[in-house]
Amino acid sequence: MPQVIQLEANLPWIYAVDQSSNRWVAVCPPLKLTIESEPREFLETIREAMDGFFEELVSTGDLDRFLEEHGWKRLTPIPDRRRRLYFDVPLSTQRVQERDLHEAFC
Repeated sequence: MPQVIQLEANLPWIYAVDQSSNRWVAVCPPLKLTIESEPREFLETIREAMDGFFEELVSTGDLDRFLEEHGWKRLTPIPDRRRRLYFDVPLSTQRVQERDLHEAFC
């Protein structure tokens, strides 16, 4: 069972459907993350990307600094004995036209 760490933040994900593959491509500018997935796996893929990102920050000891730099904060402590971590963080999604997704990358 994963250990839950709650974060006070709001992560915007901007996405579009790649017409040639029918896969969804999304970018989260604050985290500088990009994902690609099947429509039915979209939110799961986002969660996995965010968990991996924040787990890396925990392992390097940089999580609190990163959160502070973005005006966010951790609401629950990081456990001393770490198992798999799950980060409970609000997110929002916005669909744009495929041609407009490029703007999110810049």
